[in-house]
Amino acid sequence: MSGEIYFQKHHLIPKHAGGTDDKSNIIKVNTALHAFLHKQLYEEHGRWQDKIAYECLSGHINNEEAIRQAQSLGQKGKKKPPSVVNAIIESNKRRTGENHHFYGKKRPPETIKRMSEGHLGQEPWNRGRKMTAEEVESNRQSQLNRTRIECPHCGKMISGGGNLKQHMKKHSKEI
Repeated sequence: MSGEIYFQKHHLIPKHAGGTDDKSNIIKVNTALHAFLHKQLYEEHGRWQDKIAYECLSGHINNEEAIRQAQSLGQKGKKKPPSVVNAIIESNKRRTGENHHFYGKKRPPETIKRMSEGHLGQEPWNRGRKMTAEEVESNRQSQLNRTRIECPHCGKMISGGGNLKQHMKKHSKEI
């Protein structure tokens, strides 16, 4: 390290926000200032591109992680063209049922034991997770929309026809 200061080009209006490469839109800054400017842009506008630029320029993430995040976040909310959707559906069909490489095969008992032991002591993925307001409302609506049938023997309200059949077996044992 010779103590040299390296300068970078910073777009005042980032290209991902419609900025251009025009000289009036570019300033020369050092790496620390460049990171700071992207942090400010992220805090002001909330664009993921600025967050990744800040994290990468400040050394919080490396280039590979920045690329991975950008590729992942860049695809969110984008619809796939029908040709891609159809290709995915066809690919999935080729890997189901008899076409699946594991169809009809059984895992050896020692493999099952190893798989089971591998999860011992791990927290379930949803432990401590709070339901969103939408999930709470969806659950409430599904409870309200369930059909309830009154048992002709005891008057108890039973949800769904299959559950009533199960409930009726209890009465046949009582008789």
